[in-house]
Amino acid sequence: MEKYLKSCKSKFWKEVFKAELDYILHQLKGTKDILSIGCGPAIIETGLAEYGFNVTGLDISKEALGCAPDTVRTVAGSAEKITIKKGVKINTVIIGRLILWKEKWMF
Repeated sequence: MEKYLKSCKSKFWKEVFKAELDYILHQLKGTKDILSIGCGPAIIETGLAEYGFNVTGLDISKEALGCAPDTVRTVAGSAEKITIKKGVKINTVIIGRLILWKEKWMF
């Protein structure tokens, strides 16, 4: 994980992540609550949180989630087995940078 995180700080990957974040921000107008499946160490999700989104990151790697900042709520687990409690609001789901949204999903 350490090697991966170090590579993410290279100029190339910083530019890639910035371009991804800019694209995603443009697509998320009118949404607020995001579930990001397969978030890893929450690099893009951190940027979303900085823009005021409520972000929950889901990943099977506890090690990767341990590198995520406190501004991103993280859940360790499998997407196939996720249970979302009644009352939790999610209007957008990001799966490996595929964006799915609905005005008001209520689980």
